[in-house]
Amino acid sequence: MEDKLYKKALNLEYFTVGYNVLEAFFSIFFGASARSIALVGFGLDSIVESL
Repeated sequence: MEDKLYKKALNLEYFTVGYNVLEAFFSIFFGASARSIALVGFGLDSIVESL
């Protein structure tokens, strides 16, 4: 039972980090394209969350 919960939690963490990395990439890319400092800042915050 514990092993199953551990794997589920680990998979959820992998998903969260992967999502944050994609969110950061796209936010920084589109923020730079639109010259939006707020969107770039949001992307940088996503990197901090992943760390």
